[in-house]
Amino acid sequence: MGASSPRSPEPLRPLGPPLSCSGGVLLAVLVLLELPAAWGQCKAPEHFLFAKLTSQTDKDEFPIGTTLNYECRPGYHRKKFHITCLRNSVWSSPITCLRRSCATPPEPINGKMDINENTQLGSTVHYSCNEGYQLVGEPSISCIISGNGVSWDNEAPVCESILCEPPPAIANGDFVSTNREYFQYGTVVTYHCKHEKRGRKQYDLIGEASIYCTSKGDQIGVWSGPPPQCITPNKCTPPVVENGIRESENRSLFSLNEIVRFRCQPGFVMKGPSSVRCRAQNQWEPELPSCSRGESNWGLEEACG
Repeated sequence: MGASSPRSPEPLRPLGPPLSCSGGVLLAVLVLLELPAAWGQCKAPEHFLFAKLTSQTDKDEFPIGTTLNYECRPGYHRKKFHITCLRNSVWSSPITCLRRSCATPPEPINGKMDINENTQLGSTVHYSCNEGYQLVGEPSISCIISGNGVSWDNEAPVCESILCEPPPAIANGDFVSTNREYFQYGTVVTYHCKHEKRGRKQYDLIGEASIYCTSKGDQIGVWSGPPPQCITPNKCTPPVVENGIRESENRSLFSLNEIVRFRCQPGFVMKGPSSVRCRAQNQWEPELPSCSRGESNWGLEEACG
């Protein structure tokens, strides 16, 4: 019986389909490997306004278990603390540094202050004065860092009484007041004319007899109005019309029954009588005219001429 020739072995076949990685899966794997958590790291911690590192570092990543030491900044109560990189690749929570407080500022005499919540670092105090007083100094102060502590950035202001200049003097008269040298807010002065002579009245008081010290913008002392005048009886002071021109002779006083005539400046129109007459007690009759903006006949005549 003849020997049979040996059969050649069949090639091995794979037990299943070949393994393959799609592009999307591979990309996801690469991205995960880039994350700090994949290698057990924390990114650099955020910057704290209230604290600073005791030892500065320029690292961008820190292994799990790393501890960083901090101390509170100036303006805050001195305290040290640390944060740790945890297993989930986040830093532990820091403690809160408490802000220092400035000393409570003094309440102004004749004024008040408005404290914004408290006197801690960053707070502001606003000041104002009572009526009749003016603020001398800054209207507000703020609590700021000073060295290793805190202090106010300015001195607290004060409230001083508003003063007026001495009241205007008048011819043929004078004023009476509780003080002739010091005129604070609210002071009233009353004018009078020279006394009668030989039983005859020398002058008439024309205008408000009393004026008082008030203020402009709560800063500058001003008198409430012009002083009166003492004029010879049966005389009139020159009448004044805004935007008007007095055509009569320019004098300091007009006699009883004298007439004064007016015209308006170019570009203004007269409303009312163009002439008035001096009457007793410095009264002009009829009522003075007014000049309001508009095209006057005088202006038209000039243009045509």
